[in-house]
Amino acid sequence: MPEYSFLVRKEDNTETEYRTRGNALSAQEAVDRTYERYPNGKIIKQLYGSPVPDSVDVLNPNLEGEQEADDDGDQTVAESVTEDGEEEDDAAMVPPPIDPAEFTVKEVRAELAERDMSDGELRGLRVSEEGGENRVTVIDAIDDRLNGE
Repeated sequence: MPEYSFLVRKEDNTETEYRTRGNALSAQEAVDRTYERYPNGKIIKQLYGSPVPDSVDVLNPNLEGEQEADDDGDQTVAESVTEDGEEEDDAAMVPPPIDPAEFTVKEVRAELAERDMSDGELRGLRVSEEGGENRVTVIDAIDDRLNGE
């Protein structure tokens, strides 16, 4: 299971959730992987994982000179997590009940039809798919469930 999940504002100003994958990643490695995936993105807040220490630079190194920390009113990653490490937004995202990488598109669609998943689990599933296989048909099927279709 991933160690970190971040809300990322992409270059087109849309936001997406991104989960890092890998064993025993440090906070800095998780941030670095996020910016490898979204080279022009900005981490808005941490959704789950171990709290990111203040010593970790969460600014995008690809945008040096083009961004200023927190000038747009966004929370820092550290501020988005409560003192006990719990997420502030209970409905944000939770780990998905399945790993979509272990299933074909047809099997993921069947799991979506058979399982009663919360919106948080569906968002977690979507982020897992985006960070793994990134199959448009699977992402569309998850979005359809999220939109009540």
